[in-house]
Amino acid sequence: MPDATSPWDGVRNYQARNHIRNMKIGDKVLFYHSNCKIPGIVGVASVVKEAYPDHTAFDPAHMYYDSKSNQD
Repeated sequence: MPDATSPWDGVRNYQARNHIRNMKIGDKVLFYHSNCKIPGIVGVASVVKEAYPDHTAFDPAHMYYDSKSNQD
């Protein structure tokens, strides 16, 4: 969807998280599906907001809840 935005939530891989933290507004990124039958790059995106804590890690009702997470 052109001009649509969406948060990246549920990222629990430390290497991926560190790459996301290094992204700056305007950076171009490859959108990659890894949890599917045939993984691969499925699109190109632009960063519109710098990294921030994943809100799903702090919500006990969410499937990505992580009781060991803190907001730092």
